[in-house]
Amino acid sequence: MIKKIILNLFYLFFPLIVGKLSSSLTSSYVDIYMTLNKPPLSPPRFIFGFVWTIIFLLIGISYLLLKNKTEGYDISNASFWYYMQLIINFFWSIFFFKNQALSFSFIWIVFLLITVVVTFIKFKKFNKISAYLFIPYIIWIIFAGYLNLSIAILNYN
Repeated sequence: MIKKIILNLFYLFFPLIVGKLSSSLTSSYVDIYMTLNKPPLSPPRFIFGFVWTIIFLLIGISYLLLKNKTEGYDISNASFWYYMQLIINFFWSIFFFKNQALSFSFIWIVFLLITVVVTFIKFKKFNKISAYLFIPYIIWIIFAGYLNLSIAILNYN
């Protein structure tokens, strides 16, 4: 029973841990964002942390539901894509903020979008609610891609 509770907490909060770790590795470089030319619709900086927290909680809930509703099913492929998109997400901020590789970061975010869409499709085969919890994430990545590409173009990188 205790093991199941700990495992459920892990599933729920692991995306937040990944996001926090990535954020902490790049926090000293985030001020660079303020110096960049930004496109229309660029939100204030504080919005990003708020939105990412919600998204990471949603995908944590999604995976928790998937794991608890699919006992006895082989979800290893869906799990692979889930963890893959988290790894790819982790590195985006490092490429964008720390390395200031704005153009490469856009290519990376497209790669992230593809892995998140694949994860959505894989989850939908087992649990539609788990999949639908990825929709805000997909929308946010598309928006982040717009910002990333626009910033890369506006800053010639």
